[in-house]
Amino acid sequence: MRTALARIGPSLLAIALAACGGGKDGGDPGGGGPALCAAGPEQPGRATFYDASGVGACGWDPAPALVAAVSPEVFAASAACGTCLEIAGPRGKATAVVVDACPSCAREALDLGAETFALVADPAAGSADVTWRTVPCPVAGPIRYRFSPASNPWWFGIVPMDHRHPIASLEARGAGDANFRTLVRSGTNLFVGAGVEIAGPLAIRATDVHGHVLVDENVPFAPPLDPAEQLVTGAANFPETCP
Repeated sequence: MRTALARIGPSLLAIALAACGGGKDGGDPGGGGPALCAAGPEQPGRATFYDASGVGACGWDPAPALVAAVSPEVFAASAACGTCLEIAGPRGKATAVVVDACPSCAREALDLGAETFALVADPAAGSADVTWRTVPCPVAGPIRYRFSPASNPWWFGIVPMDHRHPIASLEARGAGDANFRTLVRSGTNLFVGAGVEIAGPLAIRATDVHGHVLVDENVPFAPPLDPAEQLVTGAANFPETCP
């Protein structure tokens, strides 16, 4: 597992926000309504590949088939986790999800899962010049939340997964609580609530970088959590259109 080395910075957030509405891949989905969220600006870079067989620094488990690791500057202390990148190389294009950090990578470089790299370049070359840009993730189902197995009524951790756009914040509210509490994001993409007892079921509120908000009510939470209770499927995903 790679380790995030940088604090949250503006680089990838600025790229993602640039994709909100308009742009060559944006557009009106029908008669004056909101525009589709557009792709971010194209970035040049150098791609290598690695054996992405395990869970990376973002804590996605299970991880998707096509994955990417990014530099510490782009990873931004896990703010990039779950961002989708469209990568173009000598062999073609692929869309991969950021699930890891590459501490040795230059700022715009990518370390791709071997399966991703093989779609954009010849693995025999070892590395290749590519271009990449942020795109909305082509998800088919709702957002999911993975609870840390160490969760208890006084400390719990959640990793959001399978979201269409990068996560800006995650909040939770316990049974009987009047207000949501903001969870603190760690450098390994674990959103943590601690110090105040919380009882389930929970309500989880996720906000993406475009300002879309999802609220999932009645999320089961009765620690200790067995493996079947640690991965929870939400009711919906962020929309394809941007405000």
